Amino acid sequence: MPGNFKDEDARIQKTKEALTAAMTTLLSLRNFNRITVNDLCEEAKVGKTTFYYHYQNKYDLLKYWLAKTKSETISENVLYKDSKKRISVFLNNSDKIIRHLIEDANIETSGLLCDFMLSLLEMDKTDNGQICPKQAVLSKFCCGGIINYLQWQAENTSKINYEAMNAYFYDILDTLYKWNKEHE
Repeated sequence: MPGNFKDEDARIQKTKEALTAAMTTLLSLRNFNRITVNDLCEEAKVGKTTFYYHYQNKYDLLKYWLAKTKSETISENVLYKDSKKRISVFLNNSDKIIRHLIEDANIETSGLLCDFMLSLLEMDKTDNGQICPKQAVLSKFCCGGIINYLQWQAENTSKINYEAMNAYFYDILDTLYKWNKEHE
């Protein structure tokens, strides 16, 4: 059973690394909804039985991949006030992959991406780690805005000035952060 594995086991680490590398490779080539478990297994050179021993489905692997991506690309020591920086680092490092997650996203993919963005924002917690209801609502609002903005970018790739749109988007986030600080 997947819950009984210890992360220290080298075979498990090797399998998970192969599958997350396969996810990265395939996401850089095509949309998530066009990736199958067979594709992942073939790319990772593991059997389907092995895949299903570790993950329930490709969405379960995507959830693990997003968590691993967060830990590899973003310092855990970034404070609440640096949430914008977390999002920028992820978006800049993963532009093509984000497009392939967003372009034909379904409700499950969007939900996983939304949860991931919420974990990057960490706006639902105060600096001492306590949950704040007002910040939780603001966090979800920002997350929804980010997802919708990314979907808009994916649909309008040839028609936009990315620098201008990104600057405008971050101005909106800055306004929300300032409002939040004024109303704490």
